[in-house]
Amino acid sequence: MDPASLVGLIGSIVSIVDATSTATHKLLKSAKLPDAFKQVEKHLPLVKQTLEDARRTIDKSITEKQRIEIQDVLHDCNSKARELDRIFKDLGMKCNQVGGEKSWDTIRGWYRHILQGAKGHRVEALMNDIMGSLIKLGTLSTFRTATHKDMEDIKRALHELSNIEPSLDDADFEATGSNYAHQTVASGAVGQQNNPTGGTNTFESSMYRQGNGGSMHFGADQFWPDLHVTDPRDDKARIESTKGGFGVDYDSWILTYNGFKTWRNNPDSRLLWIRGGSRKGKTLLLCSIINELSETSRETEKPAFFFCQNSDKRLNSGTAVLRGLIFFLIDQHPQLMSHVREEYCKKGNNLFINKNAWVALSRILTNMVVDTLLKDKIIIIDALDECATDKYWLLDLILKLCSSSSAKWLFSSRNPRSIECILATATKDTTLCLELKEASVLSTIYMYIKREAENLKSDSERFFGKERCDRVKQDLVNDFNQTLAQVD
Repeated sequence: MDPASLVGLIGSIVSIVDATSTATHKLLKSAKLPDAFKQVEKHLPLVKQTLEDARRTIDKSITEKQRIEIQDVLHDCNSKARELDRIFKDLGMKCNQVGGEKSWDTIRGWYRHILQGAKGHRVEALMNDIMGSLIKLGTLSTFRTATHKDMEDIKRALHELSNIEPSLDDADFEATGSNYAHQTVASGAVGQQNNPTGGTNTFESSMYRQGNGGSMHFGADQFWPDLHVTDPRDDKARIESTKGGFGVDYDSWILTYNGFKTWRNNPDSRLLWIRGGSRKGKTLLLCSIINELSETSRETEKPAFFFCQNSDKRLNSGTAVLRGLIFFLIDQHPQLMSHVREEYCKKGNNLFINKNAWVALSRILTNMVVDTLLKDKIIIIDALDECATDKYWLLDLILKLCSSSSAKWLFSSRNPRSIECILATATKDTTLCLELKEASVLSTIYMYIKREAENLKSDSERFFGKERCDRVKQDLVNDFNQTLAQVD
């Protein structure tokens, strides 16, 4: 991971923190929650500020050792931030489903269920861990000066967190029901855990056996690093951080487009193809669609997605798409882990990298998508034409899954004749050609450029003067239909 990737990772965490702040604010307005939740909301802006200060400090001169240290801290921070975001969004969704004022007595049961028995995932504990990661970041020489003031503020925030009542008492995790535990076991070894109610559970690495009172399920520690090629959520955050994003006010037209509504609401419509020439804003449009569907879909339907990119070998092959989607689906639905575990136990890392990887991965993805757990699952792939290898195999797989499962697929591409010939029949009624929606697309791009030009003007005015900045802004707005790249 080079310095630019570290900057992108920090940007991804900042985006998650922003989303969490929004979800937290909405939740606290609609429900009565313990002080722990209020403290988390209070300190999220400090987390964001510290990360942004750190991001401004990274340069190309960092050593390999420094890079690894920074990467490890950021990955831990990213993981905790994602979990905090998930908890607030899941609670918010529960509250939205129930009318009227919600008391803590009502929400408490939902919260306990969402935590799945993990004390360390209480919101105050996650916030404590996130700020602890930032303290570690501040001790590194790369950031020590830039984040000095932030560190003092974070230490005060940690002190405040340590003095609040827990959002759930430890006793809440000791009631009868499912027990959740984690234990690292070497490959081929056997482990044992004692039950609070007596008895033991014996298990082998990467597998599970029936224990006293139920099944013991184990995590993806063994195959997770080998499966991972990218986290599409980080790719999306990087894209939005780089390009800015259109914003909900600019691209709401897509939600009223008949083809989109048919694909979204008709159970028999399972494939939507958004196509258009270069620099029509397809990727940012899909980012907005993902944001909308992530907010409005049921838990099992929430989109899994992948962003192809021809210039990046991690993102430009059919097998990379499959690995990214499988990674994403398991992270969303850990119950699907068994579809990978069984084959990985036999083949190890070769499952993902040998000549037969496409065959094995397509079989695994097929088994996942037809699983009843993923009823009406939404799967989105951006820039399919930038998939340099296995592109037509991937198209064929998508078409087969459209007819054999209830999953809904949405993908974008340019207008190559080869793709059009394959999809002509399957997407006859659900193809959105951006050239045919020129007015909506240009309106979106116009407002995007106008906003970015205004941001550019406000950032640059003190260096170049108001008159020159006004002229540059006007030039950009006048040429709005040329290219989004002029603003990047």
